Amino acid sequence: MIGRKKLDLKGFALLRSSPSAKVAEWYTRYLEVVVEVSPWGFKSPLSHMLKIVFFLFLSVLYFDLSAAEGVIDHSARTFEIREKKRERVDLFDFSGAFVNLEKIDIDARRKKNVELLVTGDFPLLEKISYEGTFGLLKGSLTGNFSLLEEVSILCTNCAMELDLKGHWEKSCEIVIRGGKENITLLLPEEVGIIVKTKTAPKGKVILSSDLKKKGFGIWKKKYMNPLAETAPIVLTISIESSEGAILLK
Repeated sequence: MIGRKKLDLKGFALLRSSPSAKVAEWYTRYLEVVVEVSPWGFKSPLSHMLKIVFFLFLSVLYFDLSAAEGVIDHSARTFEIREKKRERVDLFDFSGAFVNLEKIDIDARRKKNVELLVTGDFPLLEKISYEGTFGLLKGSLTGNFSLLEEVSILCTNCAMELDLKGHWEKSCEIVIRGGKENITLLLPEEVGIIVKTKTAPKGKVILSSDLKKKGFGIWKKKYMNPLAETAPIVLTISIESSEGAILLK
């Protein structure tokens, strides 16, 4: 058994001394070193994927934090970021030429935010009726109105922003009814204007145009511009509001 062991050791030594044995030993050690460093090798697809995922995570985290408004309170116990909900807007777009349109009647009682654009040419339009409830109404009556003589905008409790700077070729009666929200009117300058307001004790009328108050009414007031008594075309606007402010511009 001892001599056999000596032969084995000697043969092993002879085997290691041969050139082919050295190559095999070097190759084996080289492979062992690579496996110890990374089982996938240097160009591992997994490592690249991890780098990409980590980069995307940092990008999302950065943009989320940069989107926060204001300065974060260091003493705060909780911190939340929530995306603002986008309000739906129902658009009624009457732009362009409507040569046969005689009446516009809109029932928007189930709509919250409405934009009404009456900006086209209306040679035969005589009446506009709008009925709503809550929310916001943005209206633009800036078209060419040859025969329009009646406009009715009746809402339960709706904020209104109405631009009435259209091209009026006939005197018109305009009735507007709101609630606790503000009503803002942009008035034309080329025609006569008569505004009759009715408000609750908390309501108020704010003037930023050339309108002048006539009479001594407290809750029922009347305002006129310099052209109201001489112009051939006069817009008579009756506005009723409870607690909201009426802004005439």
